[in-house]
Amino acid sequence: MLFHIVLTLFFAGYVGSFLYAKIAARLRIADRLNQQERNAPVGGGIVVVALFVGATLFQASNGSQSGFEWSRTFFIAFIALYYAWIGHSADRNNMPGNVKLSLQILPAASAAFLIFRPLVFPTEFIYVHPTNDLLYLKLGSVVGLCFITLSILACVHSFNALDGADGFATTLAILYAITLEIILLAWEEPSPNLIFACLAPAALLAGFLVLNFPPAKLHLGNAGSLLIGFLLAALTFCVFSYNKYIRPVPIFCLWTLPAIDLTAAILRRRTQHKSIFAPDHDHIHHFLERRFGKGAPVVVALILLQIPLSAAVVISYKTGSDAVSLGAAVLYWTALPLFNLFGRNELLQLRSCIRARAVESNSNAIEGAADQDGRDENLSC
Repeated sequence: MLFHIVLTLFFAGYVGSFLYAKIAARLRIADRLNQQERNAPVGGGIVVVALFVGATLFQASNGSQSGFEWSRTFFIAFIALYYAWIGHSADRNNMPGNVKLSLQILPAASAAFLIFRPLVFPTEFIYVHPTNDLLYLKLGSVVGLCFITLSILACVHSFNALDGADGFATTLAILYAITLEIILLAWEEPSPNLIFACLAPAALLAGFLVLNFPPAKLHLGNAGSLLIGFLLAALTFCVFSYNKYIRPVPIFCLWTLPAIDLTAAILRRRTQHKSIFAPDHDHIHHFLERRFGKGAPVVVALILLQIPLSAAVVISYKTGSDAVSLGAAVLYWTALPLFNLFGRNELLQLRSCIRARAVESNSNAIEGAADQDGRDENLSC
């Protein structure tokens, strides 16, 4: 049954993307990632948006679920459309990063408030030790709401920043959705809505990837990358939370690569005295392109980087030991800069800035002491 659904959605994603590319090229009404380049690949992520929302609402309306599950599905679809509108506006009007982020605060907070209901179930972190003992950390309602909101914003923004190499963000999204789907299929009491919600984007994006794979005829664009980033963030929290309990370690592990890229971008821009929203070409996909070459090699490198993290998340769920996910995430945060795969330059720049500030602080202290000594001598005279 799942095979037929996957095959249908795959062909829907491919045919929809193909027709959109042809019609957009003919009418020249599509969003373009760079409006100065008339031959640039069009942003076709809106196809994934429309197909996913339609398929999800159709499945939820025909499946058996409680009123809460239906309302949660409806809210996710509605907020996804809102993100698509933000992305469409950004593609058409070259929207600044700070404006784009500010527009995301309301839908992210709405998702945290309406879908996860932290005010009804005050949020608690849960960590599973290898000995199967549980460790709880109570965040409460307000802190839990802020945490979920900021986490969704960070996930969406970090995923949006990765849509710069052909097939890169699309492949990462498929890997995320497949990881969540494997975990859902292992549930003792599976949720049909969640299973379909993770299956649909993987199949649709696989069809879209045919045209997005290097050399791309379609890009996700802001509409597609913002929607997919929000959708994956919401689904990740849905999979690793139950009422008030959230397992943050597998979430942190699964989103390690975008988190590292976002952290490095913030450090890089701050040490260069630039706005954190200033665009550059030093993201992880740019680094991998310079190291391994453009096209298929960068996609293969991404797959090889992400598979161990996804495997660690699945193993953590199957064994009940979050230490596996935590170890994998910490290993990536330390090994990538150590072996100069990504992030070393940002750390070196940060160290240089810290040293420069320390030297400046010492110089100011010495000058201040000298001035004080001079005033003391004048007073004694």
